[in-house]
Amino acid sequence: MLKKKNEKAKITLKLILPVIAVAIILATIIGLIFNKLQIRKNDIDPELARAMEYDPVEQGQETTQSEFVEFDAFFLRDLNGDNR
Repeated sequence: MLKKKNEKAKITLKLILPVIAVAIILATIIGLIFNKLQIRKNDIDPELARAMEYDPVEQGQETTQSEFVEFDAFFLRDLNGDNR
């Protein structure tokens, strides 16, 4: 009788331990990914913060108060972090 209980406990343990191990591994991976996304979202350097304050350049904004001078200057910056 005691032998059967021991065998049942061993079988149950062999089934439960891998499930628990996989759950722990998945939770760790999800936590690391979430943490990395949070860091990226909150990691705005002062240069990027300053660049986000400027209005986008539109077509036709190259005119000045002089009829002899026109210019169109802008800086390219990835403001939303999508690498485009």
